[in-house]
Amino acid sequence: MKSTKKIKNAWMLAVIVLFSAANINAQQWELLNPSPIFNDIQSVSFPSPDTGFIVGNNSMVMRTFDGGESWTNIDFPAEGVQIRFVDFRDNNHGVIVAWSHIFTTSDAGETWHYTHWQQAGDYVAADFVDSNTGWITGSGSILIKTSDGGINWNRQSIPTIHGQAIDFVDENVGFVAGHMNQNFDYPRLYKTLDGGGSWTNIPLPEGFERFGGLSVINQQQIWIAAFNHSVNQDSTFAVFKAYYTSNGGNDWTTFEIGHTDGSMVRKVKFLTAEEGYIMSYGQLYRTFDGGENWEAIPIETGFISSCTDFSWQGGDELFVSGTGPVLFKSEDSGQSWQNLVEGPINDFKSVYFLNEQQGFSGYGGIEGPTILRTTDGGQSWQHANYPDIFAYTPVSSFAFASEANGWAAFTSNQIFETIDGGLNWQLKQTGFDNYYFKHIAVSADGGLFLTSTRGEIIKSTDDGNTWTDISPALSDDVFFDGSTNFVSQEFGYMVLRTEEYKGLLLKTTDGGASWHFVQIPFDERISSISFADPETGMITLNDQGILITHDGGESWSEPLQINERAATFVKMITPDRAVATFEDAMVAITADGGDNWELRFEGQHRMVRYPVSFFLDEQQGWMVGDNGAVLRYTDEFLDVYANIVKTEQQKLFYPNPAKGLIHLLPENHNGLSIYDMQGRVVFYQEKFTNSSISIDFLPAGIYQLVLMTGDKRLHQKLVVQ
Repeated sequence: MKSTKKIKNAWMLAVIVLFSAANINAQQWELLNPSPIFNDIQSVSFPSPDTGFIVGNNSMVMRTFDGGESWTNIDFPAEGVQIRFVDFRDNNHGVIVAWSHIFTTSDAGETWHYTHWQQAGDYVAADFVDSNTGWITGSGSILIKTSDGGINWNRQSIPTIHGQAIDFVDENVGFVAGHMNQNFDYPRLYKTLDGGGSWTNIPLPEGFERFGGLSVINQQQIWIAAFNHSVNQDSTFAVFKAYYTSNGGNDWTTFEIGHTDGSMVRKVKFLTAEEGYIMSYGQLYRTFDGGENWEAIPIETGFISSCTDFSWQGGDELFVSGTGPVLFKSEDSGQSWQNLVEGPINDFKSVYFLNEQQGFSGYGGIEGPTILRTTDGGQSWQHANYPDIFAYTPVSSFAFASEANGWAAFTSNQIFETIDGGLNWQLKQTGFDNYYFKHIAVSADGGLFLTSTRGEIIKSTDDGNTWTDISPALSDDVFFDGSTNFVSQEFGYMVLRTEEYKGLLLKTTDGGASWHFVQIPFDERISSISFADPETGMITLNDQGILITHDGGESWSEPLQINERAATFVKMITPDRAVATFEDAMVAITADGGDNWELRFEGQHRMVRYPVSFFLDEQQGWMVGDNGAVLRYTDEFLDVYANIVKTEQQKLFYPNPAKGLIHLLPENHNGLSIYDMQGRVVFYQEKFTNSSISIDFLPAGIYQLVLMTGDKRLHQKLVVQ
């Protein structure tokens, strides 16, 4: 088996544009939808109506100072962490825990103290009684304490328990709830009267099998909730149960809350014995009379979304988080809600752009196959006009023969068709009722190809009015794997997989009259395919990298990785030019057919789930995925460079080569920039009117000087001695 070739930072370009002391990345993936984030929100804490924090999947930590109207990211030091807990006791003091990571702050998140302490379990919950004293519990009998606001932590002993919740009354009295094993069997509730030095068992109500929440008012008054009706023996069918003790657990009073939807209780919080909230999968329950009566407060979280946490400090303000992502705010105790997540949060399965502004994305579900349309590059999305279809399948593929004529597949024997650039779509019959078409492709010479989930394929040469079956003969253990690539009506490739998820590649050179397998030197699945002509193409293999062919797949290059990453997507623009990505963490380009690659972007991997990519060229691309994720890639320097090289070279200054000082000809301009060979702006000034400029700060080397005059860019190579 061939070894994988690794290319490390060819030219190592990290283009940083410096304008007026602000650092702006010239290449970046920008989150367009939804706002503020596409990650599931697992926990929320608003110590006041204005100041709040949310945390969630993939190391997501965000802060707001305006009640959720706007958010800023807070960098978490570890990548890919699924954060489940955040708690702020006031606007300044807070803690975030996840796995083996602890984050504490005393200045509202401006600065954080980070502790990484790996133990035989995961951190789950924390509680601080003042700015200095706090505890953390978790699985594996974890109990640690800090007395200096989280700077230092000490382990304390506790009986065997996988801690779920912790709640302290003061620096001495506290409670920990959990289970004897990780299967949530044998619930336990422990109490300490000496700050965690020793613990005693609190008897639980008879038949109580699993915790759904803990809330301690004082040493005697405690609320707990059952996980759901099915695992607690004393529960009436389909009714949640909560339990209250006024004497430290010697006796418990049982309360029926409301009818369950079959999910679970997520959290319980009481500030007094009379007033409190309990959260389930999709709603809150509220009582003002100590549990005698409960009011159900529905939360419109959306299909398949669920609540994960709520924040309530007393009063009328409530904040609810959830997967999806879900983030709601109420200012009237839950009677009405404001959705703080803007934009669709559906699981996008396809993306296609006609140009930098006009694009489409598709999903499916309870609404049926759905097409969204954007006219501003993905900043906002609206439903296109299309007929309602009774099917849960998503729109999985788009293809356009021109800016007016396009088609969309949705795992059906029909397809959508548009003749007005995607504003309106109509159903079009194929005549193949037993095929369920998942992918659609258009060749440069007007061929239209539809591929089914089983690898059947049909072809049209008249814009889909008539179809011909050109299906290959496949065994029952071979399936279509998401992509075809037709460079003409005659030459095409189809990606397949076996039941064991081994990647296969089929090829036709006669318009589908015959097919044959192309030999690939590895068994991994093919994640992306792109051919510039019948002979020149690239594929990406899971965990291997990019393979290149110049003879129609008869032979392949060794797989290459770029900066030790195996690309997940490749797009050939010409036989020489291509762009490759590793999801949203890496973008590289080649101008010589793949012999050399230039790393244009490398950043934090935000882990879009089930990503689908589309690139117009090396400068502009999009990625969509679950939870409504839409990211856009732009390379501003490539655009600047393209404008420069299109402009005729002129004599703009003297002397050249130069040292110390250069003199400008002519003298008046709108702005002046100097770029180094890595594409970085090393000098910039607007409305530059001086006739000379000092270049003492520039090391010896070659630069590009650009003058802006009116709407023109004038450039000249600058050699610094």
